[in-house]
Amino acid sequence: MAISKLYTPLQIGTHTLKNRVFMAPMSTGYEDPNGTINDVTYDYWVERAKGGVGAIYVDAVTIDTDVPYQTPETISLGGDEFIPTFKRLTDKCHEYGCSIFPQIAYMGAECCNGWFKGIPAVGPSAYHNAAGFMCREMRLDEIPAIIKKYGEAARRARLAGCDGVQLHAAHAYMMLGAFLSPLRNKRTDRYGGSLANRARLAIEVIKEVKSAAGSDFPVIMRISPSERTHGGLNITDWYQLIPMFEEAGVDMFEVSGGNPYQAYENLIPCHYGRPAANLEEAMAIKAIATVPVTTVGKVNDVRLAEALVAQGKVDGVTMGRPLLADPELINKGREGRYDDIAPCASCGGSCISRTKDDMHAHCHINPALGREKEWAIKPLEGEAKNVLVVGAGPAGLSAARVASLRGHKVTVLEKQGKVGGQLALASVPPSKQDLTKWVVYLLTQCEKQGVNFVYNVDATPELIKSYNPDVVILAVGANPLVINKIPGFDTLERVVTAQEVLAGKYTTPHGMDACLSGKVVMLGGGLVACETMEHICHVNYGSQTTRPRIEGIIVEMQPQVVGMLTPANRLPLLRSLESFGVDIRTGTKLMAFDGRTVIVEKDGVEERIENVDHVIWGMGSRPNISLTEPLKEMGLNVITIGDCDKIGTARTAIETGYAVANSL
Repeated sequence: MAISKLYTPLQIGTHTLKNRVFMAPMSTGYEDPNGTINDVTYDYWVERAKGGVGAIYVDAVTIDTDVPYQTPETISLGGDEFIPTFKRLTDKCHEYGCSIFPQIAYMGAECCNGWFKGIPAVGPSAYHNAAGFMCREMRLDEIPAIIKKYGEAARRARLAGCDGVQLHAAHAYMMLGAFLSPLRNKRTDRYGGSLANRARLAIEVIKEVKSAAGSDFPVIMRISPSERTHGGLNITDWYQLIPMFEEAGVDMFEVSGGNPYQAYENLIPCHYGRPAANLEEAMAIKAIATVPVTTVGKVNDVRLAEALVAQGKVDGVTMGRPLLADPELINKGREGRYDDIAPCASCGGSCISRTKDDMHAHCHINPALGREKEWAIKPLEGEAKNVLVVGAGPAGLSAARVASLRGHKVTVLEKQGKVGGQLALASVPPSKQDLTKWVVYLLTQCEKQGVNFVYNVDATPELIKSYNPDVVILAVGANPLVINKIPGFDTLERVVTAQEVLAGKYTTPHGMDACLSGKVVMLGGGLVACETMEHICHVNYGSQTTRPRIEGIIVEMQPQVVGMLTPANRLPLLRSLESFGVDIRTGTKLMAFDGRTVIVEKDGVEERIENVDHVIWGMGSRPNISLTEPLKEMGLNVITIGDCDKIGTARTAIETGYAVANSL
């Protein structure tokens, strides 16, 4: 079999990469406050180098330690003291043939001093940054020192063994991208006005980098030919810009798109973003440029990457989140082991959506992310156990995979005729099909390891005991929350749960096969509730002569719906619901039912929603604990994981299954 062009060398200036796959710069929260590359980030990047990636962009490296990125934990090349830990990383990655390019930047308006410390950040002009804080306009006399800092950072990168640098000049973001964008640059001096003037800072920086680090030191430029908003950069601007930047010394362009102010979902495309989101722009740049051109943005399948390069659409690809999901992605792809790749579903989970309680990046399908040593699958010590897993949802499949990999004998009991559990239901709404990738991967790995699956079985305590298990891992999930103490509950007709709707297990006056129609009230405004409402509207969309009309109403007590969802998914979801005419009532409390009337209260005023055809419970779930105590009373060794232990997400389900199986 001929090797794909994706895995062949790529020349960037004077430097040759072993293949055409770059690891995207992604702020993970693992960074050290002192600006050095600590053990966590070292292990994280080395694992990807070992896994076959051609080059790694070390992300958000500040050229000035006093000007960190969005959090103080920002890697720095702002002084010679940062060279040793960088060199430790480059030396190790070079052992695997992996090149290193720090993404150096002056953070500008994105500096956390402006965000959190009340010190105004600087930009080309005064404007509100992505966090809503005002930055001040940079003075003309401040610019030469910043240009000098870029050169010094590049010099240090070379001394640290790096193979070149990447300049962030995209997304109307950080200093170079902001100066370049008409959205941010309103200056009236020689750095403002015309396109050539707005490009002046970037050109001077490129020349300074080449002067300080050497003319043979490769410079890669991240650009966004389309900022995807009115008044932003567009592809026609780049007919002028590409020759200017090449003449200044750029050796390769990486094409991104969007901006974090008006087009966040295009910047980090998730469920609603299309694969290879910036491909058209990259192809347009490739037609202009004389140096290599790569693309970034939801290239989430290595087979897609192979096709793009083989067909000459681009010279290489940058992959981000897929390399979080599987550090061995490139080696597996090169070997044709596609079924063994832990797939990225572009879910927008905690790799990009984090909380104040945990600012570290995590991955739904790869619990070892950022814990590469501590969470490595352990060799089995002692005799193999007879492990019985009850439930083949994400938690159960994860536990079965890891337990079988370690050498245990594993049997899985599943009440349905297929695997997936809540993940199978979560994949039903439009734009969510990618979640099935996780299920398919976990099942395939279990089957390869010889896990025995028993389907369509009622796992009674007696049946479970008959398997004579050394350990029982309960992964039976949760039950939908239905509050039957609401006044008038017994008068309700046509009541279903969101889970029943997604599973297609509900009846209508027109029979099982009929769509929900008429006035539909969803109780709850969380993710399951809102996506279920979108699904109902979606399947009923079309000619009103062929499909019944939906009048959707969402009732939620909180001030907003799906408040914790990443903007890359939340904004498109809300726009979708709006397009279907769904009435979202926030700050509204359910009070009572009266036949086909739902009684609610908002701001102390009672409201009646009359002539309701269907009520859907979408208010969450409760752990299914029906088997836990009976099995313990039988003297069995029982461990609960996933939602039957504590309600969580697909990530917590897969993670708990992994952790428990790794400890057996």
